[in-house]
Amino acid sequence: MAFDTGRVTLHRGRAIESFVVTELPAAEAAAILKRYLAEHPRTVGAYFDVNKDATLEEFAAEAVQHPVFRLQAS
Repeated sequence: MAFDTGRVTLHRGRAIESFVVTELPAAEAAAILKRYLAEHPRTVGAYFDVNKDATLEEFAAEAVQHPVFRLQAS
């Protein structure tokens, strides 16, 4: 599992790519979560305790339930 090793391998068709996985701090994740909710409100809105107009601080609190990861090619 990526949490255990900090690495993940993704397969798509015949393409295989390996990445180093890093969880972003809540402060960094907040802007990404806000944009994600704004762009896909019908798909993911029910899973958030905030709405698209919430502050970045409120979205940072959501990062506990919705972790965001950086994938860096290895």
